[in-house]
Amino acid sequence: MRKSVFTVLGHVTLGTLILAGANSALAADPAQVARGKIIFKDWCAPCHGAGMKGHAGTMALGVKYHGSLPAELSKRTDLTPEMIDFFLRNGVSIMPPFRPTEVTVSDEKDLIAYLTRNSK
Repeated sequence: MRKSVFTVLGHVTLGTLILAGANSALAADPAQVARGKIIFKDWCAPCHGAGMKGHAGTMALGVKYHGSLPAELSKRTDLTPEMIDFFLRNGVSIMPPFRPTEVTVSDEKDLIAYLTRNSK
């Protein structure tokens, strides 16, 4: 029990630190957005990228939003750092969670900068 409490607290603390740095994602420098695009291409695009209409991730978002939002994550304008952090670290449905050993804290900041670059 003690270990899981510390694990949860550590995740919350880590997520809070990420989000504190990511809240300025809208003003991210072009180099950070470019690095985020590479992270997206490597980790997200296989399921959520352009031309993936036949893939489960893009199809699921298309069905969920019935065309009211783009199914391709890179075309969305409503993503927030908190949303990205939550789904990246917790997963949803068939999407697995990604550990910081897979998508590092630095990678996540860059990914957030890329995915929020067009946010309103």
